Amino acid sequence: MLVVFGEPVVGIALGNKWRVSAIYMTILGADYLLKYCTSCISGTFVIVDRPRMSLLLSILTLAINVMCFVIVGRLGYGIFKTIIFYAVSDGVINLLNIFLCMKVINADYKKLMRFLFIEMLGSISVMYIIYILIDKIFYH
Repeated sequence: MLVVFGEPVVGIALGNKWRVSAIYMTILGADYLLKYCTSCISGTFVIVDRPRMSLLLSILTLAINVMCFVIVGRLGYGIFKTIIFYAVSDGVINLLNIFLCMKVINADYKKLMRFLFIEMLGSISVMYIIYILIDKIFYH
């Protein structure tokens, strides 16, 4: 909801000076949708007795997040590009987590691909299309 209606909600609740935070919420929306799906399956590695894989994935996540901010810092990007860079790198980590969980439980990859492309990308696409329409209608 905050991805689509974040700007007016933040504007009303916190004032116009905080409207830029709504843009950040919009950028991070898809990443947090993936993060939500990942959190639902996060215990899979422990349940199937693969704690080492969970540890390795946590170390990889930490390394990629650190590298993300180091690279952005070295390139001198501002906050807007930093948030985009983080959202993309974290989204890739979340997708990797989902694929590894599905591999560990021998899930049907066709169903997984269908879920990711139809449900996830469809939801994300609709969410951003609605945001763009609302932005064009009310703010431009």
